[in-house]
Amino acid sequence: MSSNKGKRRKHHGIDQLRGIQNAPRSASNEQGRFGRLFGNLPPLTLSNEQLLIVAESMREGDTPSGDSDTPAGFTFLGQFIDHDITLDVTSSLDSQADPEAIRNFRTPTLELDSVYGSGPDATPHFYDATTSGALLVGTEDNPDDVPRNRQGTAIIGDPRNDENGIISQLQLLFLRFHNSVLRLVESGGSDDDRHFDNPFEEAQRLVRWHYQWIIVHEFLPFTVDASVLESIHRKGLKVYKERTPVIPVEFSVAAYRFGHSMIRNRYDLNSRRTNVDLFQPPADGLTSFAPVPRENVIDWSYFFRVTDRRPQPSRKIDAKLANELFALPFVGAGGENSLAMRNLLRGQTFSLPAGEAVAHRMKVKPLSPDELGTGLSRNPLWFYILKEAELNPSDRLGEVGGRIVAETLIGLLRSDPMSYLSMAPDWTPTLPARNAGQFTMTDLIDLAQR
Repeated sequence: MSSNKGKRRKHHGIDQLRGIQNAPRSASNEQGRFGRLFGNLPPLTLSNEQLLIVAESMREGDTPSGDSDTPAGFTFLGQFIDHDITLDVTSSLDSQADPEAIRNFRTPTLELDSVYGSGPDATPHFYDATTSGALLVGTEDNPDDVPRNRQGTAIIGDPRNDENGIISQLQLLFLRFHNSVLRLVESGGSDDDRHFDNPFEEAQRLVRWHYQWIIVHEFLPFTVDASVLESIHRKGLKVYKERTPVIPVEFSVAAYRFGHSMIRNRYDLNSRRTNVDLFQPPADGLTSFAPVPRENVIDWSYFFRVTDRRPQPSRKIDAKLANELFALPFVGAGGENSLAMRNLLRGQTFSLPAGEAVAHRMKVKPLSPDELGTGLSRNPLWFYILKEAELNPSDRLGEVGGRIVAETLIGLLRSDPMSYLSMAPDWTPTLPARNAGQFTMTDLIDLAQR
């Protein structure tokens, strides 16, 4: 921690207590909360047979529904964001769950505790002992991997960010992004007004704020219909009313699982490793919870618009899932290995209302039975939101799903006193970028790979 903790500095008219930003806020010492947006709506209860009908209707079969205009990297950025704000290790698919009684083992704030842990004082094993404030990267076998112990276990803030080779490499990208920003701060190369004299604290703030900017100004526009975003920015939040950060189960168990429909069966990793299977067979697939082979190091131009090459696209957001997601290899014997069925069962576990009921509550015309095509009079919220996106000409989340996702993420930022939307809502990015005053994943990659 900075020896200057307790001093005050003003920025954009806001009086900030120095040192708060680096105070430990990880899940180990702050309990996050789940909640509900529509707590008084009746839960949807369907039989397993009915759920199975819905799940099987979501199998893409031999003819994938098509690609979107969203680069494939945003699928995994969405997963990374999810791991930054939610972790439920106590509920199961077999018993009912009260969200207000379940602990969220991540802080429900977009602060990158999955990268920083509780800071260099409380979690020194994440940091490079030879360079003050720098995060560890690489192994003896592969400098382009996250740090690992002798057994190959990743030394990172959230083990889920090692569950496949792409999310693992994205974690590494953020570690390197921090280290690059730290060097920039130490050299006096940042144009932002200094909030902290301590270089680590200042670099951490810049990394967090630019990450939050990407969420608001790039991730959400690739995800949510523009008319929904415009309404939120112009008229404010309608459904997310919390003054303190809370993760609604309508978001975590239904709406935010839109990303599952964007997953491809196979990915190009770099010029040599193309058409790589996401899960199987192991000899050809991406590693999970294991060191990243050198040949699998990601060339990010295949996932984001970094060069003139068009990156491979995500699948459209729709009510279809890649075939591989119906045979998850890491589910134990006797477990439900269809991701579609698992998501539908989890919706019932948390007593989520029907999608039609949520639409009515939000004063949105519900989709018709013919549009939904399941033969059910009421449909699971997760499926409903995906179908709404499928029928949306913009190929983005519509009024129901888009508003839940966007309002939750923006609401988390507004209810976090340390976010840029709370501290300096008129702030614009200051780190080096291809377009001044903006900041995208392309710029983050440029800076991280310097």
